[in-house]
Amino acid sequence: MTTEKRLAQFPDVPTISESGLPGFFFNSWLAILAPAGTPKSIVARLNAEVLKAVGDPEIRRKLEELGFAVRAARQRSCVP
Repeated sequence: MTTEKRLAQFPDVPTISESGLPGFFFNSWLAILAPAGTPKSIVARLNAEVLKAVGDPEIRRKLEELGFAVRAARQRSCVP
């Protein structure tokens, strides 16, 4: 496990830090992006649908079974 703490899904799998490299961790993340200039209404709808999906207990359960730690964020813009 490259995370800072053991995952609830894999409680018996030690982290790399626990396995002899103290302080080591690596996290990755996934994002859904849209091209620059996408209308704000489309971005808002996409954001709402993704939040609804990851809020669904069955989808969340499946993602967690696959080892994901689901932490959905609200819509953010990298461009003013």
